[in-house]
Amino acid sequence: MESCNCIEPQWPADELLMRYQYISDFFIALAYFSIPLELIYFVKKSAVFPYRWVLVQFGAFIVLCGATHLINLWTFTMHSRTVAIVMTAAKVLTAAVSCATALMLVHIIPDLLSVKTRELFLKNKAAELDREMGLIRTQEETGRHVRMLTHEIRSTLDRHTILKTTLVELGRTLGLEE
Repeated sequence: MESCNCIEPQWPADELLMRYQYISDFFIALAYFSIPLELIYFVKKSAVFPYRWVLVQFGAFIVLCGATHLINLWTFTMHSRTVAIVMTAAKVLTAAVSCATALMLVHIIPDLLSVKTRELFLKNKAAELDREMGLIRTQEETGRHVRMLTHEIRSTLDRHTILKTTLVELGRTLGLEE
């Protein structure tokens, strides 16, 4: 057996699995802590996000998940070989997906904010147009009342009638009861 020229790995396989799990837990925790920060940034910059409380719950959930991985770093022990392989595969995949999600959010949030910004701009513009339409309607009603009042004044030259008609029409226009 001494003639075997086998290349020994730098670490035994069990130790290599432990290192992969340890490194994976670190990157999972890092991603889990960065995602809520990105969500907080999004909520702060987005003036019209309607479900802020959902993002707060989601952020708390993610932070707690990250905390479990940090705790696992402190309390890490080796399991049976089968469990170690399964856990290593799961943690490496989780680390990859978590980090990809965190990086994706960095690129997506500016686009989401610009969409929200345009939406807010359009909502404000629509509200402004509604106000202007209300003013136009009020002006049209006032114009009709003035024309009717002018017609009444022209049809009669009696000062008492002119005064009464003027007062009644002004009261209607101004929304006065008496």
